[in-house]
Amino acid sequence: MRRVKKALLPRIHALRQLPFLGLLLLVACEEGLTPVSFEGISGKVAYNGEVPDATEWVRVVVYADVPTELDDFIDLLALSDTLGLEAPADSYVVTLDPGAYDLVLSFWKRIDAPLTELRVGGWYTRGDPPFGEPAAVLVIVDEESPGIDLTMDYDSLLSLEQALERLERLERLR
Repeated sequence: MRRVKKALLPRIHALRQLPFLGLLLLVACEEGLTPVSFEGISGKVAYNGEVPDATEWVRVVVYADVPTELDDFIDLLALSDTLGLEAPADSYVVTLDPGAYDLVLSFWKRIDAPLTELRVGGWYTRGDPPFGEPAAVLVIVDEESPGIDLTMDYDSLLSLEQALERLERLERLR
């Protein structure tokens, strides 16, 4: 019979308890294991043009209302994680409370630039990307709203001022 060092005995004893702990966890979950629901939006961001060398990040941002002043761009409700830049497109998700959201857009940030110098690469539209009429999205309780696809057009990045002007012009055309 092999001798086991006394220092290893507590570890071996703990390993023997793992099956019991797993069973205890399953019994403690009266309704069993259920998938976690996701409320929010998801989609793809397609990239047009060459990625600028000075790119720090690209993100998807969601607004309850279309900004009407520059300061309104600060009132974003949620943003995605940083997106990958190498593929022709990247997927994203944004967790949101149930409700209607008037503007979903893609922001580009230059390395070391302040947030006041963000650039808009496109927004979710009614079929004329990247800067057509914005389309609102609806998030329903315990549901994902998929297919909210955007274009990040590196060749047509708009300053916040230019994006605001474009949004105002589209609103007047309605």
